Amino acid sequence: MKKPRREARYLVDIPVAVRAERGLLQGSVRDLSVYGARLRVQGMVRVGVGERVGVTLAVPGFAPMDFSGEVRWICRPQWGEGCDCGVELFHGAAALKTMQLLVWELQSGTLGDVERRSRTRVRMRQA
Repeated sequence: MKKPRREARYLVDIPVAVRAERGLLQGSVRDLSVYGARLRVQGMVRVGVGERVGVTLAVPGFAPMDFSGEVRWICRPQWGEGCDCGVELFHGAAALKTMQLLVWELQSGTLGDVERRSRTRVRMRQA
């Protein structure tokens, strides 16, 4: 299945665990779409661009959701620890349906327990 050129992204704050070759990182999803996410991870950054990672989302009302992905970019701030990183998500058929359901729930506003990072219920933007 060919992915859309640029899908809708949602500003959220969802707890996440990132499994990399050199350890486990904790953080949050800050920007989510069907095929990618911007993550803010805490602590010492132990991932590199191009590295394959496992991503586990802890969305209220859902079982923990596991996805595979690849780190596409990393932004390390000059102050403090941690970083933002962009991860392209890869899906099998079941994982794709799960992510599409999650995005539909975000778009429709029925996922009330997810903290959103905007003044409106869900802020959708086309990038």
